[in-house]
Amino acid sequence: MLRIRILGLAAVVLMGLSLVGSYAVEAMKPLDGYACMGLKSDKEFNDWVPGSVAPPPGGPDSPPVFAEPTEGSRRLGYNYSPVIVKWPLNEVNGYVEIVRISGERGWIKKDVLVTYGTVVRKDGTTIKTNRHCTPIIKTDGKIGLHFANG
Repeated sequence: MLRIRILGLAAVVLMGLSLVGSYAVEAMKPLDGYACMGLKSDKEFNDWVPGSVAPPPGGPDSPPVFAEPTEGSRRLGYNYSPVIVKWPLNEVNGYVEIVRISGERGWIKKDVLVTYGTVVRKDGTTIKTNRHCTPIIKTDGKIGLHFANG
């Protein structure tokens, strides 16, 4: 009887250890025809610290996204970095075509964009980091982002 209890306890412990070390892996593939870019504005003005609250949409860290490549068109909302841009860039009237995480297409001013991983200092100088971003399409068909360093 004691032997059965010990074996049962050992089985429970082993199952628990295997569950602790396991996690779901979601299949993903790159979103063809798109690339990540960063925002100049969030690199210049974003002084957030860990645990702080993000500023409301429409501030210097979130440029507007328009339905068409003109400022007079309907505003769809605001975008934070990273920005998923059509690649190669589709530029019209100084605006670049983008797709948002929701799948909604829009346009953002080209002059607010920088290569992803580029930090623009307040004095205008830039630093290239080892951060990388890839737009992906998940198995459920939703758009996502994959980040890597190095």
